[in-house]
Amino acid sequence: MVEKLAAKLCEGIDDEIVQAKVLYGLRIFFSEASKFTLLLLTFILLHKTRYYFFSLVIFCTIRVLTGGIHLDTSIKCFLLSDAFFLAAVFSTYIPRVETYVYVTLGFISLCIVVIKAPIPSKNRPLNNTHQRKILKIGSIIVTLLWLIFLLTYIKNTSLLNCGIITIFLLSLQLINKKRRLNNVIFITKIKD
Repeated sequence: MVEKLAAKLCEGIDDEIVQAKVLYGLRIFFSEASKFTLLLLTFILLHKTRYYFFSLVIFCTIRVLTGGIHLDTSIKCFLLSDAFFLAAVFSTYIPRVETYVYVTLGFISLCIVVIKAPIPSKNRPLNNTHQRKILKIGSIIVTLLWLIFLLTYIKNTSLLNCGIITIFLLSLQLINKKRRLNNVIFITKIKD
């Protein structure tokens, strides 16, 4: 179905690279739309839609800059996303802890982002040093702004827990990914 739609959209376009980009974009769109719908239904059933959207906004604004885990199948991606957002949303049941715990989790998250971000993927390689710097600076700024916002303005314990855990889990995704991808990119560069 996606291939037919891509072919229809690319009628009259002879450039194979453009056709491949359109096909990739459509696959990502439909994959993300179905994943979003299933996750939304999950959190509607759990009566936690508010926290899911809060976590999703934080996740998307940081993840677009940092990169992160990309799995090879849609089902694996859905299961990881489901586990991620369930952990963030269920953190709303944790009672308020001392401020230093939130600050420590935030500081660890920020350190990981500073050291590891941005993470390349096979569909978003980062061979350009300038692009890498912009994404690194952007990811640090956005993560820092979210942490300041959460620690300064959010008084609701459930939202604070959800936000801090979202940032912490997102930063943990960066730890092992970069080393493996850099080796792949490095090996590719040697072969060229």
